[in-house]
Amino acid sequence: MKKVSFLLVILSSFQATAQVEEGILKYSMTIQGEQPGTINPMVGNSSVTIYFKKGKSLTEMSTPIYSMQTLYDSKGLLLLMNAVGKQFYTRKSPEDIQKEKLAKNEVAPMIALSKEKKKILGYDCSKATITLSDKSGKKVTLTVWCTDKIHNIPDVGPVTADIQVKIKGIPLEIQMNEGPINSLMRATEVSVKPVAESVFNLSTSGYTERKPNPGQKR
Repeated sequence: MKKVSFLLVILSSFQATAQVEEGILKYSMTIQGEQPGTINPMVGNSSVTIYFKKGKSLTEMSTPIYSMQTLYDSKGLLLLMNAVGKQFYTRKSPEDIQKEKLAKNEVAPMIALSKEKKKILGYDCSKATITLSDKSGKKVTLTVWCTDKIHNIPDVGPVTADIQVKIKGIPLEIQMNEGPINSLMRATEVSVKPVAESVFNLSTSGYTERKPNPGQKR
């Protein structure tokens, strides 16, 4: 009986620390403020859904103006965009993605980790403050709450895979301050149900191809 109890304790401990490697993340996204002379493409209710499975992820973003699907897998990236009645897609190999990073020549982000913690949808999250800047001195500040209980996903909003490695977690809440614009991306649902392989089979039928540009932002 003691041996059985001991095994149950070990099993429950393993389940508590094991990462979720397959499932669905859903986020709501709101943006306030607008740069003078520009149109804020995110005005209104927007949403982001991420399907993930070991080695691949599919991010679907829906806004009142456009919708976008971004697939990451061993082949690289496939992006499908539907905006104002126009449909196009872009493919990027792992080599293309690396060249793009080098071409940007961005300043390394400043990351300040905090001991602050809070629960989001039942997951323990740690706080990190990230400052992004470019050569011109323009800065963007991100306040991120992330959990290390979910397997790494390449990009979650403005938090890239390179940043995720340093904060060691998947963001469940991101607040971004960029001048007069403040945005909030917050997880509304975490599902750990199996994801069908067919979810990651995107069709480019009806879409026009756009070749990747090394200096183009994703």
